[in-house]
Amino acid sequence: MERKEKETKRKAKKRFLIAAIAAVLLIVMVGSASAIDGCVKIGGNPNDPADVFTCGDTVTESCTFNADMTCYVCGPKYGNAEYGLKVGADGITIDGNGHALTGNVTGEHCDGIDEANPGNGCCGIYDYGFDGLTIKNLEISNFCNGIGLDAIHYPWDDWLHDVTIESCDIHHNGVATAAWSVSHGVHAAEFRNSTVINNTIHDNTGTGDGCGSGGNGMFVYGTGEDPNYLLIHNNTFNDNRKSGFFTKMQMRNSTVSNNTACGNGFGDWHECAGINFRCVHTSYNEVKYNNCSCNDGSGIYIGGQYNDVRNNTVNDNEGPGIFLGRNGGSCFNILSYNDVWRNAGAVVGEHPKAGIYIVNRPGNELYWNNVCQNAGFDIRDQDATTGDNNKCDTAYDYCDDSLTPPGPPYCVYQCGCTGPNLMVQDKHETWVDSTHYNIIYTVCNLGNVEAGSTSSTDIYIDGIFQQHAGASNLAAFSCDPPATVGPYAVTGIDTIKVCADDLGDITETKENDNCTENVFGGPDLVIRGFEPVEWVNHPYKRYNLTYYVENIGDKATPAECKVNFTLLGESWDCVDPVSVPAGLQPGHRWPATELRSVGPFVMGGDSDWLQGFVNFERIFDENVWGDLHGNRERFTDDYTPSCCVCGDVTGEGTVSWSDGSAVVAGNIATCNWAADVDCSYGVSWSDGSAIVSGSLNCCGPGPVVCNPPWCY
Repeated sequence: MERKEKETKRKAKKRFLIAAIAAVLLIVMVGSASAIDGCVKIGGNPNDPADVFTCGDTVTESCTFNADMTCYVCGPKYGNAEYGLKVGADGITIDGNGHALTGNVTGEHCDGIDEANPGNGCCGIYDYGFDGLTIKNLEISNFCNGIGLDAIHYPWDDWLHDVTIESCDIHHNGVATAAWSVSHGVHAAEFRNSTVINNTIHDNTGTGDGCGSGGNGMFVYGTGEDPNYLLIHNNTFNDNRKSGFFTKMQMRNSTVSNNTACGNGFGDWHECAGINFRCVHTSYNEVKYNNCSCNDGSGIYIGGQYNDVRNNTVNDNEGPGIFLGRNGGSCFNILSYNDVWRNAGAVVGEHPKAGIYIVNRPGNELYWNNVCQNAGFDIRDQDATTGDNNKCDTAYDYCDDSLTPPGPPYCVYQCGCTGPNLMVQDKHETWVDSTHYNIIYTVCNLGNVEAGSTSSTDIYIDGIFQQHAGASNLAAFSCDPPATVGPYAVTGIDTIKVCADDLGDITETKENDNCTENVFGGPDLVIRGFEPVEWVNHPYKRYNLTYYVENIGDKATPAECKVNFTLLGESWDCVDPVSVPAGLQPGHRWPATELRSVGPFVMGGDSDWLQGFVNFERIFDENVWGDLHGNRERFTDDYTPSCCVCGDVTGEGTVSWSDGSAVVAGNIATCNWAADVDCSYGVSWSDGSAIVSGSLNCCGPGPVVCNPPWCY
């Protein structure tokens, strides 16, 4: 009996131990299997789906990543989510905790993004108007925009502000295969009082080669005259397709400091740079202590005014080291204590090479810069730039203030380079007859030592060697008389290159500035006098645009072509129905004696940003495609907003959204010119006239629908 009781107790104890062990194992297994990968709310349970933000979620509380997260945005796995994460509350922090947020975008996902709307594609993190956001310690890759920041279309806040992006690795975002991909590493619109610090932003791409195109490390779209107060500090912007840091549309009162911007760009030295202040109103900023070297474009581009550019290292860029290159902007800037060495090695064509290059704009100043061993001139000035105590060897139309009388040498301190330096200057072509031309050029020695006569000046047309031409002994800082070679038969639009010391017979202080290249043989149209100054009806904010077209090329226009006008960042694109005639001769303009007036246009708010293009359809080839457009103009007024309509409409009732006249029956309006007019609404004008019935034969290739579709 006693033995039976002991056996019973032993079996009971065994069952208890087995149950206890199973319970413990179950707890461990459940705990490890149910954790959810994502961004866990502060104090939340990582096992509770309600406490974890995952792909496609709107983040409404601060959270910390507990694992890497891959989001199949715009794809079926996560219900076609448009974003990795979307910000949905003020004052939140998204802490990556060293983890990665990865997307899977392809070309079609990034179509449709534009410069002012970063959220029109698949963003890694998208904030559409909530302030006080912090993103830190997170790797973001393979989205259209790595981070999209946008308050531009949200009425509760004109600006997105108090954002911090810190210690993130933002790379390989955007696609280069989409038809139109305005994608960037960080894409911010209406952005102020914010900090971007200690990030690595590299290998981001996009498409297009214009001012608002894709592929920058960080792109800021300002759209306002108020100060931005941004701090862009201690970031690395490397190997991005376009510029490292790029801003347009009036970034003001901000600091870009201690950044490294190297290896950026695809060859266009206007649109590509390490740091690129493209807009004429990018003003009152500090650009200091940055290293902008080895970019496929300029090191630093300054298109605005009243910027302080100091203590930067700007070496070995393919374009000018520091380029103040914006007509209409690039004035009243101060450049000081910058090191600018060995730049502009690859710049050819119409623009000269230089370490610091300043276009014809007033008020710029240079102090204590070291500008040495740059291709062409170390400092090239096209205005009355002032300054002193700069170190350089060669300068064009610039002389330090303390040099009395002016040089050569032109700088107070020399770089220390000793030797000859041969360069081709003042190269141009003239017609001999309708099929042949001569090349005229001058060889100069810009060095401080005589150059021997053993060198050879060589001529190339479309990359094919044509002939050798000799050079005489040239004293220091002297030039040969102009030389003429030819005639050569024109083969279309020819690319013509002339190289001094082409065979390298003379050892020079600079070996990268011997050649000068340009194109010759075609027309080249530009817009002049483009000023929106003709008020048609001031109370209704209606105005005409004026312009003329000039042929600055070498040949008459072979066919008619059109001019169009675009409202930047908005919807209309209007074509002047009157063509620029064929046969416009070089050096002549159309109209010959007066400005052409087109319109009326209607201001859509308190200002319009406008651009005009001639031969925008590329009816015939031109020498230079990049100068087809007129300067962007900002046109301001303080009247009440009116309709966003361009062009006018005439017919039996002489109706026009642009002049407020009345129509009493539908289907009678006809286009006077390319009027993108929405005619489908009954309208009561403030002056009492009215459209009684709708469906008025809407005009234009794609009618613009005004929002709201009525006038005030």
